[in-house]
Amino acid sequence: MTKKAILNRAFTPREKGLILALALVLVGAFYYFAVIQGTSATLSANEQRMAELQISLEEQQVKAVQLRAMEAELEQLSNKKEAPQVQVYNNFRGEWDQLKGLLRDATSFQLNFGDPVATGQLVRRPVQASFTTGSYQEALALVERIQKGQYRCVINDFGMSQVSDQVKDQAGVSVSVSMTFYETLEGATDLSGLTFADQKDQG
Repeated sequence: MTKKAILNRAFTPREKGLILALALVLVGAFYYFAVIQGTSATLSANEQRMAELQISLEEQQVKAVQLRAMEAELEQLSNKKEAPQVQVYNNFRGEWDQLKGLLRDATSFQLNFGDPVATGQLVRRPVQASFTTGSYQEALALVERIQKGQYRCVINDFGMSQVSDQVKDQAGVSVSVSMTFYETLEGATDLSGLTFADQKDQG
């Protein structure tokens, strides 16, 4: 039988049935891998994402409750008569040592002191602090300790975000704090390094 004859001959009912069955198998395999498997993977990814979002939401709710409690406590502290001391200028070394001591339990920290500015007899020294801790609770505790320190300090703003250390496979909290230390010129004998507010405005 020639090749042309083979191509032109009619398929038997059995052969047609086998071809139809094979076609159905191929269509079913395509549907399974392209639709069912794809949908299953998408659902699994969505479930994982929802679980992550739920954990994040719970963490934010706990954080919000803790922040409100700490803000209320800090407000009570500011109203107490035994408020932290306002030191005579220049108390840079005392403030530096205090912050280093308070942040000794942090995983890491960095301090940036701005130039002190005097308005009348009052001196404001801005400080930017950043540090990392193991949890939100530890971060809030450190911010509270800064506010309650020996020297008069006001927390202007602070923020927290979760971070991860892929090398150590650990999660932590990164904290940034903007604060101002207050000092007085009453009794000051050395005004070096000080900028007066009117001079700053003119510059």
